[in-house]
Amino acid sequence: MQTLFTQKVKISGMTCGACAKLISKRISKIDGVQDIKIENNTGETEIVSTQDLDISAIQNALGETEYKVVNL
Repeated sequence: MQTLFTQKVKISGMTCGACAKLISKRISKIDGVQDIKIENNTGETEIVSTQDLDISAIQNALGETEYKVVNL
C-alpha cells in the first residue's frame, strides 16, 4: 500500500470559484498529486499526494499568476 501525504497550505489571491478551478488544475499537474480540496473563500487548500511537496513546487505550478502560497 502506498503512503499518502496530506499538506495544507493557504493560497492568496483567490476571488472566486473560477480561481479555485484554475489553481486545482495547475496543482494537479505536479507528479504524485492525488486529490486537491480548495476553500475559495479562505484560500485554504489541502493537497493529497504520494510525496511530501515542497512549497516552491506548489508555487512553481501556479506559474506567473497572482496566486501565492503561504504555508499553514
